[in-house]
Amino acid sequence: SAVGGHDMFTVSDRLRQGCHILSATTGRLKDMVEKGRISLKKVKYFVLDEADRMLDTGFEPDICKLEDLGLPSKDDR
Repeated sequence: SAVGGHDMFTVSDRLRQGCHILSATTGRLKDMVEKGRISLKKVKYFVLDEADRMLDTGFEPDICKLEDLGLPSKDDR
């Protein structure tokens, strides 16, 4: 998992080996992608748990930013 409180270098080293499922907070995922530690280009499924609450609490810009950071379009997944 990639969440605040976990060492980002350790997490990104493990993720470079590949993974089938990644559980991450929006902020940590965005940070890791922006810093080039991980890529979203091979993502097939992107699930937002409690998306309605995320939108209600102002996370919409972060969610949209993830799309701009290399998440494939739904037609390409």
